[in-house]
Amino acid sequence: MGRSTRGEFNLLWIVVTVVGIVMAIVILYLVYGGAMRSLGMANYLSGQATTTGDQLVVNLKAAGVGTITVNSITLYAGNSAVSSGCSLSSATLNGNSTSTTSPWSLKPGDTLSLIYTGSNCPSVTYVDVSTNTGTQIIQVT
Repeated sequence: MGRSTRGEFNLLWIVVTVVGIVMAIVILYLVYGGAMRSLGMANYLSGQATTTGDQLVVNLKAAGVGTITVNSITLYAGNSAVSSGCSLSSATLNGNSTSTTSPWSLKPGDTLSLIYTGSNCPSVTYVDVSTNTGTQIIQVT
């Protein structure tokens, strides 16, 4: 058996250090990814939709720990999407006017109110809300 030289000893420590750093990065990535997925599942959107005359009012409230992005809203009368006669006329976020075009970003506690007007609004039976966390169906009362 031969003796190791100082150069071999330093090379061994360099290899051990690099492998340790790579393993630490992989473990941190896995833990971070799992934590983000579980926090994302903790987000949810509650909502209600009501009709009054020729108006449909949709109120959405975000809860959880992260931002929810409302990508689109589809109105349905029975099994058919309402394509005309009920259009978005105003939108407010926490009582302040906001854009009437999606997407809308809601932080926990935020309330988005959408007012649709038109002759077909009273025929809307449910609203399909598509978000970054999934799709939610809201029955119209």
